[in-house]
Amino acid sequence: MVLGAPAPPLGERLPDAAGHNYAGLIAGLRGWKGKFPMELSGDAQGIVQLKKLKDSNVTYLKFLLQEVQTSFEGAVTFKGPDDGVQYKLVRDPKDKKLVVQKA
Repeated sequence: MVLGAPAPPLGERLPDAAGHNYAGLIAGLRGWKGKFPMELSGDAQGIVQLKKLKDSNVTYLKFLLQEVQTSFEGAVTFKGPDDGVQYKLVRDPKDKKLVVQKA
């Protein structure tokens, strides 16, 4: 933020120190109606478990999405809230797709 510059409108998020602005990602999750902000494919049961995570623990889902985008490996593992099975969420850097696999 530049000194003397006008303040952003209320509710607008400023980029973090690395220049990332997650307002679009968070807005996409708030307005989520059965769709993820990115294309999602892979294991059908894993996708169902991600959708259940959205209903039960949206903060954790936001963390997973941020982690898969910023991690060096481009992957993160999570446990399904209902079945307890471990799944792996993998980012495809070329197509900007997320793939769910059983870990």
